[in-house]
Amino acid sequence: RPALIGGLVIYFVANIACMFAWSIESLIVARVLQAIGGCAGMVLGRAIVRDVYDRDRAASAIAIITMAMADQKPAMPGCEEIAGPADQRACLDAQLAAHIQEEFTYPERDLQQRTMLENNRERGVVEVYFEIHELGLIERARVVRSVNDELDAEALRVIESLPPMEPARENGRAVQVRYVVPISVNLN
Repeated sequence: RPALIGGLVIYFVANIACMFAWSIESLIVARVLQAIGGCAGMVLGRAIVRDVYDRDRAASAIAIITMAMADQKPAMPGCEEIAGPADQRACLDAQLAAHIQEEFTYPERDLQQRTMLENNRERGVVEVYFEIHELGLIERARVVRSVNDELDAEALRVIESLPPMEPARENGRAVQVRYVVPISVNLN
């Protein structure tokens, strides 16, 4: 909290310095201070996430923060005309779930049994991080929570097979967003 307040104070003082700048050099210095104070909130938000969560969970939390900042959420085919952020997100989640359910192929039975023995469990969750590019393409997919190599590879394949989407928009401009999708697997 003190760091955030300090950043806001620097920003406020720099605003006043900009108003009363007596030369271009002083204006530039004031604008640099303004930028430093203004970025305190963004930097602190990410620092808090990294302090609170482990590496795998931090990817999920930052993806949620990034997605929340977009005015218009990314849209899979069939969701383009939906209005309202909550409805857009619900449609995206539903379309992702349908794609995963349709495309995900469970491994052979002997691999399922070996996986249950290795992990001492019948269920697991593979979490896949990916970015939706400004052009709506899926990029940088990677597993952030693993079950085993075979299921991780299948989860990556499914996410990388997503169709191009309508990109997220912020102030009318296409922006890249991060997303983490959990894929529940039942090995029984």
